[in-house]
Amino acid sequence: MHLSRGEISPKAVRRFVRDSGENLIAIREVVKADASCRPGEDRIGIFDVVVEVEKDSVKPIVMGRHLIKLGMKPGRQFKAVLKQIEERQLDGEFTTLAEGVTIAEKLSSLSKESYES
Repeated sequence: MHLSRGEISPKAVRRFVRDSGENLIAIREVVKADASCRPGEDRIGIFDVVVEVEKDSVKPIVMGRHLIKLGMKPGRQFKAVLKQIEERQLDGEFTTLAEGVTIAEKLSSLSKESYES
């Protein structure tokens, strides 16, 4: 991720934050060390702002309990729908629980149809 170019999409940042997980602090230290060797741009400041803005958006909005309320039972189909929901959230397709549940309902019915065929 090139912080100095200003070409980072929100989707890329959300995925970066999610995929970094517990390593986010260590990655920040690497960015800080790199920035200390390169005069000019405040990369650590950019890093902190970007991560802070997107940190909350990677927490899953729709969870397994919501799929269970929709009548789904845990299993392969359940896991596949939950993963699709997570990806759609990271893509910015929804930002509220109500929007996410609506998408989950559609995915659930599509997934049911494909398993029954």
